[in-house]
Amino acid sequence: MTITSLSCLSLSFSYTQILFVTLPSQHMLEFNLQSEKLILFSAKAPHIKILVDYFISELKKDSEYVVAERNFVTEDRNLLSFHKGDIIRLQPMDGLDSGQSYGCVVRKKVIFLEEQRKGTADFAGWRIRTDEG
Repeated sequence: MTITSLSCLSLSFSYTQILFVTLPSQHMLEFNLQSEKLILFSAKAPHIKILVDYFISELKKDSEYVVAERNFVTEDRNLLSFHKGDIIRLQPMDGLDSGQSYGCVVRKKVIFLEEQRKGTADFAGWRIRTDEG
């Protein structure tokens, strides 16, 4: 398929779905979204990355919510466990060390395993479905 054979490319996602953007090469952008990765090519890739990073940082300044960029699971009940894509509401709290925040998960991305075949000893009989809630 050539560029001229593409009549229309339609993508739909919001800034809230973007976890971060990387620049793997001079003309390549990698958007890490909550549920997938999107790779785009442009001669203006460095400029687009700067624009998107700036816009996201300005959105985050005025927000009490953050999106988890990676998993953090702990058995320590004093620490919050979360998964990539979870939305966490930050709340003020006195007595925290520098770099620490207090918050709770307000929207969780959940993965369900649905059995397709019974009596199988491996994961060949499982279908993975994701829901957000």
